[in-house]
Amino acid sequence: KVSYTLCLGGLSFFLFILLTITGIFLMFFYRPTAANAWDDIQSLHTSVTFGLMVRNMHRWGAHLMVLSVFLFPLQPLMSWWSRQHEFEADAYAASQTDAADLESALIKLVKDNAATLTPDPLHSAVYDSHPPAPIRIARLQQLRLELGSTVPAAR
Repeated sequence: KVSYTLCLGGLSFFLFILLTITGIFLMFFYRPTAANAWDDIQSLHTSVTFGLMVRNMHRWGAHLMVLSVFLFPLQPLMSWWSRQHEFEADAYAASQTDAADLESALIKLVKDNAATLTPDPLHSAVYDSHPPAPIRIARLQQLRLELGSTVPAAR
């Protein structure tokens, strides 16, 4: 399943490959000594075909890689935040209509998508933006009791 946070690991890998390729290219034209550095950069900008573009790709790739590597550990936090919004949406739906309708819809979604009713809790906590269906159904049943609905639970 592709998500915006899962792409951060792929982006980091792509940028690593980009930095390796551009770094090897730049290695042929740059000498890291105080006496030669300025002249080598000027030569790279003016004399080497696509030199300025490759240098900028290397520079911006390095900045983006640092950013993506620091943002990647935020994935569990963003998943938790998204799951909290799902619970809020479920509570709103239960307050506007019968919670049993949403329960039956969740059960139908699980069956139609051949999803597991018992996902690994750690994997679900880190990667899933939606809470597992059994947890959502249990919360909906609790809400139904709190709201005093008399409609029986979905099967």
